[in-house]
Amino acid sequence: MTDAITFNQDHLTMWTLACAREGELRNNGAPEVEIKAAKLDVLTSMILLMSPHMSTMDLGRIIIGFLVNQPSSNLPVEDPDITGYTTDEGEQEEVAD
Repeated sequence: MTDAITFNQDHLTMWTLACAREGELRNNGAPEVEIKAAKLDVLTSMILLMSPHMSTMDLGRIIIGFLVNQPSSNLPVEDPDITGYTTDEGEQEEVAD
């Protein structure tokens, strides 16, 4: 008895195209927001492809792993009690209420 997994060919094609699109965007120097959207397409199409063969717990782990491994924003974290913020040049600017 074999434990072979058979994938839905439409889902496999969708995942393959999503992977190719993400790679294309990366190779062409697309903006990071477009690459992140493409990466999300890869993840969602992979979940669709794999879901018939995985438990809900496994699928949850994939999603959490994806979210945890995302690089954090490059924006500085500032104290919300401070009324201004520092620019890259070190100047203080007022924040409108």
